[in-house]
Amino acid sequence: MRLLMTMGPGLMVCFADTDGSCLITAADSGSEWRYKLLLLQIILVPILYCAQELTVRLALVRGKGLCALIRQEAGPRWAWIVAVPLLLDCVLALISELNVVGQTLLACWGCPLWVSCTLFALALMLLALTGSYAVAEKVGLAMGILQVFFFATIFMNRPSGSEIWSDLWTFPLSLSCRATSTYSGVLSEALHLCYIGS
Repeated sequence: MRLLMTMGPGLMVCFADTDGSCLITAADSGSEWRYKLLLLQIILVPILYCAQELTVRLALVRGKGLCALIRQEAGPRWAWIVAVPLLLDCVLALISELNVVGQTLLACWGCPLWVSCTLFALALMLLALTGSYAVAEKVGLAMGILQVFFFATIFMNRPSGSEIWSDLWTFPLSLSCRATSTYSGVLSEALHLCYIGS
């Protein structure tokens, strides 16, 4: 039980890498480049792992987040310099998440955007109003279990091992607008998560 309690915060941070905008970026890059950006994803794993490890260590060892530590160590001015862009990033990420959920429900089941986004926002507010991290963690972990379906879709699509291996070593070095947009999207998802995670 103690192991699960220790892993809970880390798992919650890991789930941050599979938010709606990350999944859309991955789907978009996969449809355009197949498996050719897989090596970039593998290279980004240590960066994301370090950000997640930092988050877990801050939470478990110091009992404070990044802004609280900066306020304590460097003063309130520097804490605000970090907190304002972090707040903006979190608000924009939430808007992006609401949009992805709404668009998905609209495309799959015809649910109007205003209905799905309103219900999703209300559910998040109710979760926040519980004031309990334990409740939020349990809800997050329960929702995170649904990610097992990603593995099912991998096997349902029967990817070719030789195609994956070939594409793994064929990075598309291109300066076209489309390519740089895709590279930027993949990198910004990783860096945005490092920032939010801290």
